[in-house]
Amino acid sequence: MSITVNGAKCPQDHRCPAINVCPLDAISQDGHGLPQVDPDACISCMVCADYCPMGAFEELG
Repeated sequence: MSITVNGAKCPQDHRCPAINVCPLDAISQDGHGLPQVDPDACISCMVCADYCPMGAFEELG
């Protein structure tokens, strides 16, 4: 499984704080754009999904 960011839920108006909680540094962001999850680095631990108050991080199955 992998994690993706739902652009309809992500406000994209600030630096994504979930970047700081990812234990594998699998989340990146260009400016205040939509954060990207590296599927090769992500282990689907769901720390980002649990941390995001907007529920923008979603597991794809």
